[in-house]
Amino acid sequence: MSALAVFSFQEEHQVRVVMINGEPWFVASDVCMAAGIDSTAIRKLDEDEKGQAR
Repeated sequence: MSALAVFSFQEEHQVRVVMINGEPWFVASDVCMAAGIDSTAIRKLDEDEKGQAR
């Protein structure tokens, strides 16, 4: 796992991204906020689409 990167979306939202096994994993709650959708949408992710980076 590599260091956490932070990207700005539309200059008002920050979306955190971490590389895991060469693939970018976006912090779902950040993506929801940037897209203007409720974070309860995260519940619909499949188990293999979820994880925790520390």
